[in-house]
Amino acid sequence: MLPNLVGESVLRSPMLALQEHMVVVLQAVEGLGDFVTVAQAGAWDRALQAQQRVADRESDADHLKQQLRGDMPKRMWMPVARSDLLDLLSAQDKIANRAKDVAGLMLGRQLAFPATMTDSINSYVALSVQATASALTAVEATQALYRSGFGERQAAEVERLIVEVERLERASDRRQVELRAQLFQVERDLPPVDVMFLYQILDWIGSIADRAEKVTHRLLLVIKS
Repeated sequence: MLPNLVGESVLRSPMLALQEHMVVVLQAVEGLGDFVTVAQAGAWDRALQAQQRVADRESDADHLKQQLRGDMPKRMWMPVARSDLLDLLSAQDKIANRAKDVAGLMLGRQLAFPATMTDSINSYVALSVQATASALTAVEATQALYRSGFGERQAAEVERLIVEVERLERASDRRQVELRAQLFQVERDLPPVDVMFLYQILDWIGSIADRAEKVTHRLLLVIKS
């Protein structure tokens, strides 16, 4: 359980509080990367510990979200609409939720991809980690943009980061297509129920990068509001 530090951050800057939440979200996704690595190695005892770390970070992110919702002033003047900030917060939180979903499903069924796919799976997860990290950097850059009074250089940096997350999301989409093709080649040798869940896991991992992209699109709305 995290201490209630969000209220002070909200009063200093709503974007700073969102930045602090996004840091925890990234930790959950990074934890998923660690989990998938040990799960692919068949080290399920270690995978249990890694999954718990993901779940803990997701719980921390959810706790921060609830604090932020309660502490964000309803009547105090803010440079951004409260509804836009809450939408951004929700978009961020969904990233951590999905990381928890993936780790929970793989652990619950002790389900890993065929060994021939391990390198590709690890690099696929890494794309989601990179997209989430870049989304966090975009949130940080937006905070800097507000501090600067909407300086041109800071605005250009936010836009550059949004484009970078979009690039990573497209790369994730392409990798998912490749992995689906690889899985199709070997699915006849696997239990049918496992195959169904493996395709779902591929979709869920890809949705992390997609949700990171949605965060940056929400940022764009916040900036233009």
